[in-house]
Amino acid sequence: MKALKLLILSLFIVGAVSCSSDDDSVTDASMTGKWHPTLFKLEGSMDVEDLGRMEYVAESTGDFGGVYIDFKDDGTYFAENNTFPIKVTVKLNGSVISNEEYDSTWDLDQEGTWERDGETVTISNVDGMTDYELLELTSSKLKMKTDAGSIGDLGGDVPGDMDMTITLGFKR
Repeated sequence: MKALKLLILSLFIVGAVSCSSDDDSVTDASMTGKWHPTLFKLEGSMDVEDLGRMEYVAESTGDFGGVYIDFKDDGTYFAENNTFPIKVTVKLNGSVISNEEYDSTWDLDQEGTWERDGETVTISNVDGMTDYELLELTSSKLKMKTDAGSIGDLGGDVPGDMDMTITLGFKR
């Protein structure tokens, strides 16, 4: 039964996915224009009843297969979604229980709105509103992160005590 519970939790993490240095800087560079992903990293942890602490990392830095997001001057955006490989590592009480690669889907919805206020970028779409902290913005690089508390709708299947951070990197 415990093995089944672990498998279900690991599959949940994979399903959720199919959702910086001190020198990094945020400049007055414009976010408008087309950006191509270079990094997707989801990391977090949660307590699993009767089993202990589960930690997970899902990361892709490879080929994103034509995925892009185009931030328009009028405060709207369009995202081209596609599947890409992602490596998911799951640990239970510090021991690796899964280290697999999957195909995931960039899921920013295809249309929505965006707004920048200083070092905060708010992206809204049919799934709700998510606030991102800008970690780096230059004329050619964009890096931002969010956490579970900043995501509008994580869905009903997400445990309430799940800690999660998502870091996104882009290039022009």
